[in-house]
Amino acid sequence: MQNFVSRDRSNFVDDQELNPLTCAEQFINPDSAIPQTPDELLRRARMVLATELGKDPLLKQAMRDLFKAEAQISVHPTERGINKIDEHHPYFNFKYLHHKPISQMLDSAQFLHILAAESELLVNVSIYLTNEAKGRFERQFNDAFASDSYSDIAKAWNEERSRVIQEALDQHLIPVGTKWCREWLREEVEDALSIHCGNKLKEVRWPAFPCYRSRNIVIDRVTAAACRCFSLRRSRRPARVYAFRTCSFLGQR
Repeated sequence: MQNFVSRDRSNFVDDQELNPLTCAEQFINPDSAIPQTPDELLRRARMVLATELGKDPLLKQAMRDLFKAEAQISVHPTERGINKIDEHHPYFNFKYLHHKPISQMLDSAQFLHILAAESELLVNVSIYLTNEAKGRFERQFNDAFASDSYSDIAKAWNEERSRVIQEALDQHLIPVGTKWCREWLREEVEDALSIHCGNKLKEVRWPAFPCYRSRNIVIDRVTAAACRCFSLRRSRRPARVYAFRTCSFLGQR
């Protein structure tokens, strides 16, 4: 793992004397009720190693950083969305959104609208890495764990290591990174929207609004809406709804 983090070969891989299949044959249990083969034992070993790599905090952090920098988003309308979202619908601007970098979505509320459309079963949302970004990460991963030897045995073990890395990426690191990126992007956009609402509040002419009175405390409608938004900021979905309403209300003033 130090090779991967430091991006140099400070630690070298020990070459095995036997090829993978021959080595696996040594661990076959002759008393097993289920017949065992070297290929099956290797598959199980790859699964165990891939699971362990998928749990490694350094690798998970590296994958999160990769998603933040390289991830893209695409939106595909469902059958219901195709019929309902026309050119006059507020969701039309992202009905066929393809390959948009998430770094370009941090300063607008578009992603929150996309989540709202998804909750209404109008679109399906995909967050993913480009093939180039995934391939670059995989090559760096392989370089950190591969042997430098050119023998046939070393090449056979490198192939097994490559399969482990592929499984760790496809079954663990990338799915976890996708889920994390979705939540991270939502929170970043909500924070940006909250800041925008706060800036709008500073521009409001307070005497112009009718006020609510409760327990001798005077609260104008803008403050009430903003406080409602910010107080529910940590409750995830409700905060998004009130953020929309607050900014819509402020935008009309």
